[in-house]
Amino acid sequence: MKFVRYLIPLVLVLLLLVSLIACGAKGPAAAQPYYEKGLELIDGGQFNEAIAQFNQAIKLDSGNAESYRNRGIAYDVLGDYDKAVKDYDKALRLEPDNAEAYNDRGIAYRHLAQYGKALRDFDEAIRLEPGTAKFYYNRGNVYTNLSQFEQAVLDYDEAIRLSPDLAVAYSVRGSAHINLSKYDEAVSDFSEAIRLGSGTASNCYGRGLAYYYSAQYEQAITDFGQAISLNANYAEAYFYRGQSYAELRNDDKAMADINRALELGYDEGLEIYRP
Repeated sequence: MKFVRYLIPLVLVLLLLVSLIACGAKGPAAAQPYYEKGLELIDGGQFNEAIAQFNQAIKLDSGNAESYRNRGIAYDVLGDYDKAVKDYDKALRLEPDNAEAYNDRGIAYRHLAQYGKALRDFDEAIRLEPGTAKFYYNRGNVYTNLSQFEQAVLDYDEAIRLSPDLAVAYSVRGSAHINLSKYDEAVSDFSEAIRLGSGTASNCYGRGLAYYYSAQYEQAITDFGQAISLNANYAEAYFYRGQSYAELRNDDKAMADINRALELGYDEGLEIYRP
């Protein structure tokens, strides 16, 4: 009986310790390894796996806005924009002045074609951090979606002023300049994007299109050819190279390229160029 009398308090102490340990397994310190692993997985392009890690981090520490924000980024990349928005909403409830969360939610709203909401979010991100180039770049992309190209150029201008080596901003500004019939400016923008190391098929095509519309057909053919060498199924590049050949009265090459474009499903009704 004496043994039992001592055993009961010992069991109670052990139960209390187990309870304390269980409680100690929650909170920021416990969540941090899962959060960091989630970031690592995002960097590695393993977005579903990252979501699982952020789920665990949020379970252990539901007050970390960055866990919600980064899980939202993973959902966004996977195309689950509604879930992304919900996570950004939660992040902003926890941190109402989180400029990055406004920017990320703006991107998701743009993907959902909710352009008014996207603009409001980018406006707020810029208000909070007016020196961040990507916020202007992203807002410019919304204006491009709305075919408000002059406003888009203003935002791309600011993005480039803040980050002169942001190659993608030159690319999209070049696209906007084409739509504004400012072909010399477009050539300059695509050339700078290419110089900065973004010699993508899209940039070569974009500069070729600017050359084509300014009746510089030889240069256009060269750029369309480079675009095709980088992407053998680039239907638009075949079509406009064919048109360039036609302007130079090289009918055989013109028909070969235009027929190839049609085989690849080129839509002749496509008028506005966006990379």
